[in-house]
Amino acid sequence: MPPVTTPPDGSYSSSLGLPSPARVCLFKIDGMLTRNESMHAEAWREMLDEYLRARSVCTGERFVPFNLVDGNVARSPGLRGKPSPDTYLTAARMLGAPPSAATVFEDTFAGFSAGREGGFAFVVGVNRVVGFDRSGQARRLRACGADIVVADLADLLCSA
Repeated sequence: MPPVTTPPDGSYSSSLGLPSPARVCLFKIDGMLTRNESMHAEAWREMLDEYLRARSVCTGERFVPFNLVDGNVARSPGLRGKPSPDTYLTAARMLGAPPSAATVFEDTFAGFSAGREGGFAFVVGVNRVVGFDRSGQARRLRACGADIVVADLADLLCSA
């Protein structure tokens, strides 16, 4: 799948191909085989802070360090699981952003529905289907609420 170059509605404004109001990214990342969450979180923090520092130099924007809300948020009393948007809404609130300023990155039908129901600015679907029915799966993901579907998050990078 080629990088995103022309948005369907002309509203993308970032090098990540996200709409202009999106300033917080909420990733559903899982699939770890061991209990190494703290090490995994620190690796993400280091990598993203390095990227964000370099980006601030290039753009002249103020450096804002990466902030992490881990999966333990979902264990908070009273939060319903997906397709309810409770966990995403709580994470956005903890990061100081309304849903209208946040993008949800998901790979499940329930997650797309949660992003849509929560009123998030943008819902990015990651299509993990390999093989003959990738385009059919992409259509189903959009029908469940994904604004755009990519096979790889690198596909979001806008070409210059």
